[in-house]
Amino acid sequence: MSSVASTSARAVDLAAATTLGPAPAPHKPGTIFPVEPTAARETQSYDFVAERTRSVCPSCTRVLEAEHVVRGDAVYMLKECPEHGRFDLFITRDQQFFRSVRELSLVPDDPSLKAPRFEDFQRLRSIWIDVTDACNMACPNCFTDAKFKATREPDLNLLLERLRAIPGRKPVVYAIGGEPTLRKDLVPFLATLIREGFIVKLETNGIRLVDEDYCRELKQAGLEWVYLQWDSLHEPTLTKLRARPMLDVRRRALENCIRYGFKVLLACMIERGENDDQIEELLEFARRTPQVFTVSLLPSSRLGRNELTRPEDTLTAVDVIHEVERFSKGQIRREDFLWFLRVFRLLHRVTGNPDYRPRSCILHLAYYHDGDRLVPLNRLLNPLTLARNWRAIPRLWPLARSFFRVDKVPYLPHLSFVVIEDFLDRPTIDLREASNCDKAYLTEDGYSLVCSYNAMERTGAAVEASSSTAAAPC
Repeated sequence: MSSVASTSARAVDLAAATTLGPAPAPHKPGTIFPVEPTAARETQSYDFVAERTRSVCPSCTRVLEAEHVVRGDAVYMLKECPEHGRFDLFITRDQQFFRSVRELSLVPDDPSLKAPRFEDFQRLRSIWIDVTDACNMACPNCFTDAKFKATREPDLNLLLERLRAIPGRKPVVYAIGGEPTLRKDLVPFLATLIREGFIVKLETNGIRLVDEDYCRELKQAGLEWVYLQWDSLHEPTLTKLRARPMLDVRRRALENCIRYGFKVLLACMIERGENDDQIEELLEFARRTPQVFTVSLLPSSRLGRNELTRPEDTLTAVDVIHEVERFSKGQIRREDFLWFLRVFRLLHRVTGNPDYRPRSCILHLAYYHDGDRLVPLNRLLNPLTLARNWRAIPRLWPLARSFFRVDKVPYLPHLSFVVIEDFLDRPTIDLREASNCDKAYLTEDGYSLVCSYNAMERTGAAVEASSSTAAAPC
């Protein structure tokens, strides 16, 4: 089908200067803000301390006092372990944006990584379940460190009973892995959850979705949302990122998702030098493809199995936002992401709805598009902008029905969402931000907040970090 065809990248200029500071200098595609590795050294001086927090030693996980300090425009984390020495770790290249985001997030003063108590579930937006650690792929980067052969598969009946015991509002349930579609009893499990009122999202590499009969089973079970691994529209890139050709599989899987009316989120791991120059193309493809609601841009991290990303190659949300600005020719800017955080903070304060809980590690944006015109929804509050885009009123009016449950949003052909999520790894984990997590893993052992589980508890979470090292921007 023509809507699932590759789009060609368009050459665009960098965004003009914004109130957050001038736009970065032009760069060669595929080398967003290149960084230079630095050898082990003594901690450099810094301009000022942006904030104090707590973290852990990457080697022994001892809880340490930590500081986010500013050098020029960049932010680093400083901490020192009595046994393993001093750590000086790059966080982001834009200290002003970092501080603005942190001020808008609900970061607690008392960091804790304890599992949420039942009375805490009102704050949780979603529950994640690793239904298996088996996978039918061998990606060089895999934050769950999935295996070809399952080493553990939880008792889904036990997990179902625990989900039933959650009081009040039912959280969204993410079925992940490994590759969840490898479990033979997955579809009945999902059907039961959906029948009992849970919104379920299936995260998958798409291989099983090539089978139309399997898609039909999922649809009959009541599944609405598919979180489809995507990454690129180019076979060489996919082969590098996923260790096998995947373009035909992804297209056929997406065609079946469209055919059966699933709401689709395209999950794109962004790796420096591999597909960081393709973000514009991915966003353009998504907004022109039916049933694609969201593009989730996931800057590469060092969680789990990691054979591609060196510390100095790690991307941040700011790097990705720069490419979003390029894609939109400046029609979407950094301030728009901050605006959404402000609104989320206000809505969360007024309603207590966990859908709107603001966090510094995940940034949301929704925009209206009509031809080449892209308008973040916050801009439509300006009467002049709304007058120029008056067709947006009837086109976006159905959004009002999903105000209290954003996952019930209908597909609107003139509306697209962008999500940028930074995963906290062990070397740079911020315990204050991790305590603000609105997602929890459910295992046979109980509940753990997602940020802490991925970085601290999951098998393969350990990451080597040399004492007194940093990855600094040029």
